[in-house]
Amino acid sequence: MTTRTPTILLLDQDDMLRKMTAVLLSSRGAGAVSPAATLDEAIALAHEAPYDVLLIDRSETMPAARELMDKLRQEGLTPARVVLCTDTPADVDDATDGTEVLLKPYAFDRLVAAVFGRPAPQSEPRVPGRATARVPRRTPTATVGGTSRPRQRASAQKRTERRTSTATPLAVGTRSTARTRRTSGRVVRSPAPPPRVARGRRRPG
Repeated sequence: MTTRTPTILLLDQDDMLRKMTAVLLSSRGAGAVSPAATLDEAIALAHEAPYDVLLIDRSETMPAARELMDKLRQEGLTPARVVLCTDTPADVDDATDGTEVLLKPYAFDRLVAAVFGRPAPQSEPRVPGRATARVPRRTPTATVGGTSRPRQRASAQKRTERRTSTATPLAVGTRSTARTRRTSGRVVRSPAPPPRVARGRRRPG
């Protein structure tokens, strides 16, 4: 049985979600949360100290649920509680006994209930072997100057301002016989009228 402040070994390959989950679990009363980015790193941490809870966010690059749990047990990693988060429905049936599976998406309160062994929220009753909830979706990112930043769509006004700023202005002090008219964001030149030719006969000198 876990204590009121359980020690947690967190295995998650996503850097941002791993850090966020560790901070949120600590704020909910976890005694210590040891994050691991790879399976080998988690096994190494398990050999250094015992843990009350093993929390795994399984990605597509990890072994299947049953194979993953068998490998961890062969390495001597047998905590009192195992929580497996996955977006693969087949993992629900393949998970070994004693493993609680959270099928994505799930709410963080549902994760807290599973990790701490508390009753599930009243609005979402616990289902043995399977639980659903919500997790935040990843935001599309774009690399700018070597740094990943959230990708934002430019508004129509900003796109118009960019077109306006790139229009080539007329040179100051330059004379031109061409007529000009301005439209939104650009200058359109009309062709100059042809020179007028005087008509009539020349008087003899």
